[in-house]
Amino acid sequence: MRKFRFTHDVTEGSTSVEERFIIQLSKYVIVSVGGLLINHTILFVATEFLYIYYLISEIIAIGIVTLYNFLLNKFWSFSDYRYGVGTVSNQFLKYALVGASGVIVNLTLLALLTEIFHLYYLISATFSYSTAIFTNFTLNKYWTFKK
Repeated sequence: MRKFRFTHDVTEGSTSVEERFIIQLSKYVIVSVGGLLINHTILFVATEFLYIYYLISEIIAIGIVTLYNFLLNKFWSFSDYRYGVGTVSNQFLKYALVGASGVIVNLTLLALLTEIFHLYYLISATFSYSTAIFTNFTLNKYWTFKK
């Protein structure tokens, strides 16, 4: 059985479709977990130290993490090195649209779990952020980066 390498270009001809999919998904999840940590750090600092309402803090965090995730997913997860202002801006717009649909779900779940079920807002945010990972991966893989 062949071991997966996380440092090579997943578009190489030596890997099967299944292997490329698993490698891309694994990288996407790693980027998403990093994004979650950044998201929670911004959310916590903005809410606890800057006294910004937690839903507003989450909107700020999502904006910053969207750019972080886009860049890492474009170049690392999907090994997409196509450049050009039109290409990158078009991809970022698609990525942001996919993310925006996730934001609606994220904020709805965050408010519901925090306000109705009285979960600590960081626990609610972890659950709500995690729900979008696999849907967003599929949309970004086949629509944003067309891989």
